[in-house]
Parts: sequence; structure tokens; C-alpha cells
Amino acid sequence: MLQFIVPLIVSTIYVILLLIVFFNRPWQRQHKLLMLYLLAATVWSASDLSLRSGLFPGHQLTIFRAVIIASLWWVVQLYCFVRSFLHLPGGAGARFGFSALAVLGILAILGFAPPGIIYSGGNVSPVYGWWFLFYITPLLLIASLGVYTLTKRLRALVNLEERNKVFYLIISAVLLVIFGFLGVTPLAHDFPISHLGGLLSAMILTYAIIQHDLVSVTLIMRRLLGVISLAVIGIGIYLAVMYLALYALKIDFNALTIVIAVSVA
Repeated sequence: MLQFIVPLIVSTIYVILLLIVFFNRPWQRQHKLLMLYLLAATVWSASDLSLRSGLFPGHQLTIFRAVIIASLWWVVQLYCFVRSFLHLPGGAGARFGFSALAVLGILAILGFAPPGIIYSGGNVSPVYGWWFLFYITPLLLIASLGVYTLTKRLRALVNLEERNKVFYLIISAVLLVIFGFLGVTPLAHDFPISHLGGLLSAMILTYAIIQHDLVSVTLIMRRLLGVISLAVIGIGIYLAVMYLALYALKIDFNALTIVIAVSVA
């Protein structure tokens, strides 16, 4: 059950962020790129949620291919947003990222990326092979290039507020790299590790938007974002505590126990 509770929470937070930015007008270039990043993150978390929850039996391999494509798209869009935030063009890094995304998409359509998966009760493991290099190599290169660009700018900044914004973006990107890499290893067979990185990254972005005006949003939107995000995170923490308590008591954590837990709260 926990395998798809975590993706559900992450999906909800990214949808909230996406809607807040969408309804905040007028849009500037940073807003548009941030929305594309949030859209990619939402597609990634929602597709992984549908995969682990077993909503579409018999289509798990197709959904997993969508998951890996969306995760690479997510990283590429984050890189583009970072470059825009720093008032820099996308450059060769963005072109390489979208080219790698197209290649991975073609490999997935042809049935090579991956050729198969091992699926059991929400636990997923791909069949590894040469295709994996076309996924993990551009993902790590683009993410590392984004972190390097941010770190270089951080050293040159004097304004404390701008340094804080860049620092939060660095932490967000580093979390995605670390947990994203762990998410495609055997360590993620029983638990969606990459979504922990996604959750932490979403929380950091939310805080940066509310407290440090990472992108320009109205005061009302910031307050609304804060209230909704705190509610979602609070529910997530509560369910995690309930899961640990039920696990210790050897009680199955299923849909019925979730309803009872929420009712008690």
C-alpha cells in the first residue's frame, strides 16, 4: 500500500503547484518553464502511481516506459527552468537533453527501453540492458550540468535573497539526482525511493515560492499554496506514522485501514 501512497502525495503536491502557477497571471518566461517542469513531474508521479497501484493490468510495461520518459523530461525541464532563472539561454545542454529524450522515446516505442519488467504487487524492476545507458547517462549529465551552473552562479552572487533562491534550486536538483539514481536501482524494488526525492524537492520549491518569491505569485496565491501544501504534507506524515504503527502491530495497511485512520484524525 505504501508503494502508491507516496506517489499519490507527490502527485497531489505537484498538481497544486502547477495550478497555483497556472492561475497566476501574467505569465513570464520563467512561469511557462516552471509549469512545464511541474507538468513533467506530475506526469512522472501520476504514471508511477498508476503503475504501482495496478489500475491498468496488462499494461504495466507500457506505463513503466512512460515513467522513465517522463522522469528524463522532468530533469530536462528543470535544467531549462534553471537556465531561465539565471537569465541564460538553454544552449547545448537543452538541445542535448531534448535529443536524448527523443532517442529514449524511440527506443521505448521500438520495445527496447526496457524490453521487460518484473512486476509483483506494486513492486517494479526493469530488465536492465544496454538501453539503460541511454536513460541514466543523459539524466546524470543534464542534472550535473544544472547543479554546476547554479553553483557557479552562487559563488558570484552577493545579494543574500538571490543566493537563497539559487541555494534552494541546488538542493532541489541534488535531491532529484540522488533519489532519481537510487530509484532506478534494485533498491527501489520494494519502495518508490525516487518519490522521496520528488517529495522533498516539491517541499523545497513550495517553501522557496512562498518565502523567497522564487517566481512571482500574488500574496493570496502564496497563502493558498502554503495552506494546501501544509494540509497535504500533514496528511502524508500522518499516514506514514499510521503505517509504521500498523506495521509494528502486524496489521495489514490497506484501503480500509486508511479510511479508518483518516476518520479517526
